[in-house]
Amino acid sequence: MTDKRLNYWIPKWMSDVINRRVCSKCKKKARSIDVIAIGIRELNTGKSCLYSEHQCSKCSHRSLTLFDKNDKRKTGTLQEMCFTLLESIKNKKRIETARQLTEKMQNDMSDQNVNKFLKFLRNVPTHDEFLRHIGSTLDCGFLNDYEDTD
Repeated sequence: MTDKRLNYWIPKWMSDVINRRVCSKCKKKARSIDVIAIGIRELNTGKSCLYSEHQCSKCSHRSLTLFDKNDKRKTGTLQEMCFTLLESIKNKKRIETARQLTEKMQNDMSDQNVNKFLKFLRNVPTHDEFLRHIGSTLDCGFLNDYEDTD
């Protein structure tokens, strides 16, 4: 997959909040494209919250935007916010993969490439080797999507 800036992966609600902010040093409007980190921070109250760190493109000053559960800009618990963020990333990766596969499928294969692939299929020693050849791996991680393994 191609490298993407961090703002590509964050959900729209998070981008919208960041885009409404301004740099506290030079007053330039913040942009979600300036996000350099996202994570979870512990507050002085002992509670945790989701945050984003962004660097001003004009003066390089770094600022934080905190998304705690009492924030009026969104609803839900910290766990729900993190889950939403991870789901957003997962969905965008799936879309990106599907787009790349669609582009590959649109290219016509020559007879030579088809024959070469068929020869490989006849001679491939293992299923794992076949999966590596087509750019995939045998991943049993899908169980984690449906079952709690704790």
